[in-house]
Formats: sequence, structure tokens, C-alpha cells
Amino acid sequence: SITVVAPYNIQKGVRTISAGELAVGDKVLSASGSFDYSTKTFIASDMEVYQDKSVFKAQNFQGTLKSLSGTALPPSADISVGKNPSTGLGAGDYTVYFAASAQVMSKNKAATALQRFTVGDTVRFYGSIRPANLQEIDADLIRNLNF
Repeated sequence: SITVVAPYNIQKGVRTISAGELAVGDKVLSASGSFDYSTKTFIASDMEVYQDKSVFKAQNFQGTLKSLSGTALPPSADISVGKNPSTGLGAGDYTVYFAASAQVMSKNKAATALQRFTVGDTVRFYGSIRPANLQEIDADLIRNLNF
């Protein structure tokens, strides 16, 4: 076995992550550094890890509205999202940015206004996670499941 000492910053897609953000199963695409044969230790100075692009595919998210920056488009919202059962992705708190042309709907899919949304409402929205920040989503639609 070989011990690998990871560098302080690791490239994963367009993001720079720390060694603590590496997960079991991450695939190292390239690494440069030096190898100490006596201790069987590889000290990496540079490392690039594979980023699965399917994470950034537009999908439905559902969660609890924690805050809304305004009642006119385009607002941003903080939403606590549960795990997507089909992909296993998405659990956590996200900042969601809605486009100026975003659709705002009620439970029965009728057009409504953001003024009707309140903290604690269950919302569903459609969007994609930003490649540069996995805690931010760009969305085109939000639907309030409480009314």
C-alpha cells in the first residue's frame, strides 16, 4: 500500500476543494508530486479529481422555504431540500436564484404571485446546480405545494 498526502487545494471540475471534501470513490484524473520510496509515501503538489457532470443536469427539487429575498422576479430564496429519491442527489440547504422569466405556480399549477409564499411552505422548483458552487441553483420555475 502507498500513503498519499493530498495537496492543500484539489481541482474537481471548475471548483477548488480541500482534501476534507474528497469522498470514497472519487477518481483521481492526475496528480503530480514526489514519491518517497523508503516510506512509500506520495506527496502530491497538484491533483485533479473527476467531477460527474450529471450533478449539473436540470431536475426537480423539493424542500422547505427558509427565506425569500423579495416578492418580485427575479428573487433568490434559501430552501432546505431533501434527497432526490431517484438520483440520491440534492440533500441540503441551497440558495436558489430565479430567472426574471421564471414561472410562479400554486399547488394546482395555476399562476400565482410570490407574495403568497411564506417561510415554512413546501415548495418544488426546477433548476440546475451551478458548477462553480454546489450550494447554488439556477431555477426557471417554483411551485408552492401549500396552496
